[in-house]
Amino acid sequence: MTYEGMPLLAVQKGINASIAADIFVPIPCGDKRIVPRYVWFTNASASLALTTTAVGIYTGAGATGTAIVTASTANLTPLVASTDLVDTVFSPVAAIALSAAVDGSHGSGVYINVGGTPTVNATFDVYIGGQVLT
Repeated sequence: MTYEGMPLLAVQKGINASIAADIFVPIPCGDKRIVPRYVWFTNASASLALTTTAVGIYTGAGATGTAIVTASTANLTPLVASTDLVDTVFSPVAAIALSAAVDGSHGSGVYINVGGTPTVNATFDVYIGGQVLT
């Protein structure tokens, strides 16, 4: 899957919008840097129109490190049906070095931080695309 020629780097399905957590998403690129170009939020299991769930994507757990998508940018309220899509497309950004998971066993990747005050029992999927710099 690509978007305007930009490959898909990672997919995380079934993120629970009602539980505050950090979800580690591996991006298999070793110690290389990535340039994120798009993030898609889609496939909501129930309407997120009234949610106060805040979602961000960062290089560190607990919404630390470099922000790829901040909670203020990732507005999930348009996700009303499973076919709806929130498309976050980036202008050119700086390359980002990826972190290793806390236990060091997962390799490189990013953290999807689900926070705020979850009000809806629903899940959703996240697709992250861009370029790996060699």
